[in-house]
Amino acid sequence: MKFQYKLATIVFTIFTLVVLYVRFETALYSWFCDNEDNGAACFVASNLYIEGSDQDTADRYLKKSCKLKYSLACEKLDLPKQIIQP
Repeated sequence: MKFQYKLATIVFTIFTLVVLYVRFETALYSWFCDNEDNGAACFVASNLYIEGSDQDTADRYLKKSCKLKYSLACEKLDLPKQIIQP
């Protein structure tokens, strides 16, 4: 009986974490971009904002990602690294 309770707790915890991740995915990447200056997180946040049809915010995160020397963002902007000024 104890095994079943432990298994149920593990399954419930995983399910809860997945639901929270899906719900707050954009906020999570935006936070890492704004507070940790993580170029990859800025790039992912940009892509998520594009999916959500918020082009202005997506462009801002894409430019910040390139400024942080994340090469995929610079390639997407078709600019060499460090051309973007804040």
